[in-house]
Amino acid sequence: MTSAGAASRVAAEGERTLVMYGDGAGEAARRMLPRLPDACFVPVDLDELGGAVEHGIAQVVLVAGMDEQAAITGGAGSTGGAGSTGG
Repeated sequence: MTSAGAASRVAAEGERTLVMYGDGAGEAARRMLPRLPDACFVPVDLDELGGAVEHGIAQVVLVAGMDEQAAITGGAGSTGGAGSTGG
C-alpha cells in the first residue's frame, strides 16, 4: 500500500478519519467505530501517516496493543510494569 493509498480512499469516501489497527485488532476497531466505511480501516503503517496529512485527514485513531503503540512512537515496548498487559 502506498503512503497515500488508505488516506486517498478515506478522502474519496468523504470521511476524515483513518483508523489504524494492530495485530488482531481489526475487528475490534470496526466494532468500536461501526459507522465508518471499510476504507477507513488499515493495518498500522507509519507511511500512512504522511498520506493522512497530505489528504487532510482530521483524525487518526490507533487501535493496538501497548507494545505496538510503543513501537510506533519509538519506545522500547512493554516492560511488564504497572498497567502492562504483557502483550
